[in-house]
Amino acid sequence: MVRLKFPLYKDEHRFLTIGYDFHSQHVISNELNQAKSFSQSDTQGMESQNFISFKIGYTKTSLQFFFRMGEADWHDLATVDTAIMTDYDFRGPVIGIFAIGEDIAVEFGDFQVDIV
Repeated sequence: MVRLKFPLYKDEHRFLTIGYDFHSQHVISNELNQAKSFSQSDTQGMESQNFISFKIGYTKTSLQFFFRMGEADWHDLATVDTAIMTDYDFRGPVIGIFAIGEDIAVEFGDFQVDIV
């Protein structure tokens, strides 16, 4: 089984991820803020293609999770209120990419963070 995840970490108690589970063929987002007892997951079935793209959009009021397979249009998976994920001690996000699995090669490309 291989899971590909694109995380947006605030700390170990508050984080967001969007990823793809190759075994179940689902795109999955997870949102957690333990300090506010908030936990949400969203899934959508999607058969894997040659490559998968993820995007986390941000406005003052919300974070949006998007994905697309191949060159298809972006699909909206979930939206989270930014007030749920913030607190007075928050200093800024950590953004990254990782894969979990055995005996499978995963290639990452075109990773970019746009600061507006």
